[in-house]
Amino acid sequence: MTTKLKALCLTALLNLNCASFVPYRVKYENDRLMDYKNFVSSVYEIRTDSITCGTGFVYQDKIVTANHIIDNGEKAFISNGDETRELKVLNRHETLDLLVADNPFHVKSDFGIAEARIGTAYIIGNSECGGLNFREVQVTNIHSGFNWADNEFAVEGKINRGDSGSPVFVIQDGKPYVIGVLVSKRVDKDSGTAVKIGKIKEDLE
Repeated sequence: MTTKLKALCLTALLNLNCASFVPYRVKYENDRLMDYKNFVSSVYEIRTDSITCGTGFVYQDKIVTANHIIDNGEKAFISNGDETRELKVLNRHETLDLLVADNPFHVKSDFGIAEARIGTAYIIGNSECGGLNFREVQVTNIHSGFNWADNEFAVEGKINRGDSGSPVFVIQDGKPYVIGVLVSKRVDKDSGTAVKIGKIKEDLE
């Protein structure tokens, strides 16, 4: 933990186990993904005062994450590894499990926007609450989900606790384009469900 983060934890009195935030250590599934390490700058670890963990990312100057990470009335905090700041919830969509919060770091998004399609994609998530992890996944069905099937798609890969709220994105011409937000994991296999980015634009802006 950095000295700056320790000071923030001690002086802000946030009622948070700050030691549970991992200094900005990013793990890459393979060396090839390190070519895209600049994509990580607008993805963050999220924790709550009940020590629930997840992931959030910048979308159109706001933080987008999964709604189930932050209960109503619960304090939540975001870390970039050097600083921890409180999140202010702006909007929720409980059916689709989406949440939009303010952007306390005022960082612009690295991501463009694209439609979901079957094939290779990527996530950057706070896997097992152990820091951000950049890995490859597969979009296997663009009309498969638990709530509103037309608005969700299936993702197969190493999906873990803490990955909720991760951006699911593709890389085109060396640039990242987000296609959805990871919101759930199946208990019986390494797969999950993501909400298409278009639903965020329609329902949460």
